[in-house]
Amino acid sequence: MMLSTINALRRRQPGLIAQLRRRLVFCVSVLIFCLLLSLSIGIYVSFNQQQIGEQKVLLHDNVNMLEQAMVDQETGLRGYITTNNATFLAPLNDGRVRYNSSLQLLKNETSGSDFLSTASELSRVDNRATIWVNTFANVQIANIQSAYFSLSRSLLPPSPV
Repeated sequence: MMLSTINALRRRQPGLIAQLRRRLVFCVSVLIFCLLLSLSIGIYVSFNQQQIGEQKVLLHDNVNMLEQAMVDQETGLRGYITTNNATFLAPLNDGRVRYNSSLQLLKNETSGSDFLSTASELSRVDNRATIWVNTFANVQIANIQSAYFSLSRSLLPPSPV
């Protein structure tokens, strides 16, 4: 009887070893699959982060160009009001051209659904800049061209000493 029990156990052992081997292969396969999936997701996320970084740099550069164009317009206007020298209108006019091109670039870059609030703020900035041009810059240029120097110059803040 004991001999038959030992023989029965020996016959079951190869089945048990094969079953353990299959489970081990399955577990290793799942782990390899998870590793490959994790690697793929990591590469995808890294690629997207790089694209977002490049987009942020481009947006930052265009915002800086827009701001510089606005400053150049103000500087040109200030110089023209102060000196009545038409040479100072060149930075003003160049600034307007660069402002419009920078604004168009920013509008194109922020046209997606990810930039809804940015696009609305950009519209507000453009409205304020248009108001400045129409109600201040163009009026001051007309005043200087009409020889109303004191009126235009009285609106300039004093220069820092």
